[in-house]
Amino acid sequence: MEEGVDLKILLVRPMPPKETIGLKHIMICEPLELEYLASNIDKACDVEILDMIIEKKPLKYFIEKYNPDIVGLTGYITHVKVIKDYAKLIKEINKDIIAFSGFRSYNYQKRLYESSIQTEGLQYTELYSAKPGHSE
Repeated sequence: MEEGVDLKILLVRPMPPKETIGLKHIMICEPLELEYLASNIDKACDVEILDMIIEKKPLKYFIEKYNPDIVGLTGYITHVKVIKDYAKLIKEINKDIIAFSGFRSYNYQKRLYESSIQTEGLQYTELYSAKPGHSE
């Protein structure tokens, strides 16, 4: 760990599968969701954003180069397999790296919402929990 740095965090936007239709065929937008996240992380952390849409080298190169403590992966429903593959690769490179994604499938969101109703009640859940299909 570098002196004065609490954690090394790598935030990654994956390359979408070739068969998907998206803006990448017309233009490439910045990974705004990762920029928002990075701007809210404690300044004592070293944060890098990696956009695999524009990078020419494979993810393995960047994991080995940065040697992060944490890797955050962003994506959409079309990225699920890519995100799982990235997480598996990250763990193969270094099992101590924490790899995470905020993606939750509709079914998982539904289970969370229903569980919240059972444990916290409907009023609380409607106030503090996103309805399934509305959190991403």
